[in-house]
Amino acid sequence: VARIGAEAVATEYDNDPPADETQHRLVLTAYHIQNNCLSGLEKRVVPDGTVCVTVGADVQKLGLHWVAIAWNELAAGCIVDYDFFEFLTEGRAAADCELKILEGLFAWYEAQETCPYMTSDGEALVADLTLIDTGWKEESWNIQPVQHFCGQVGFNSFVPSKGMSPYTRPQDS
Repeated sequence: VARIGAEAVATEYDNDPPADETQHRLVLTAYHIQNNCLSGLEKRVVPDGTVCVTVGADVQKLGLHWVAIAWNELAAGCIVDYDFFEFLTEGRAAADCELKILEGLFAWYEAQETCPYMTSDGEALVADLTLIDTGWKEESWNIQPVQHFCGQVGFNSFVPSKGMSPYTRPQDS
């Protein structure tokens, strides 16, 4: 504190910067997003000018959080569907869920296949790329269910992925 000041210590070391009274922030609430940011299209209907559809999914013990985004040629995306697909793992220990998660991924895949994305003209579209996070795996499992699933349905459009956080912890001195 004596060397760099209390405000710098709070900001850089404690991750608690002082409030900037001159800055006006827009806080998006669930109400604002649901009522003011809608495209006017029905769920799973892509806007005109869509050149590809991507899906991102995050696996957890209880299910799969996923979002489908339609992209135009300017790389502007529009969320056309999102949901939580529940796995049948309620009340089980994580070590006992390896097969249930794999079965859940296949069930989600079948549900996606039965309800394609549509253009306003009624043309059916399938997702061009689906990225599924492989960041969660119980250590006792024999396989990584996401990688096994992607290998079974085809690595062309279903790709296991693992993100990296940009945050790096400061080294202790």
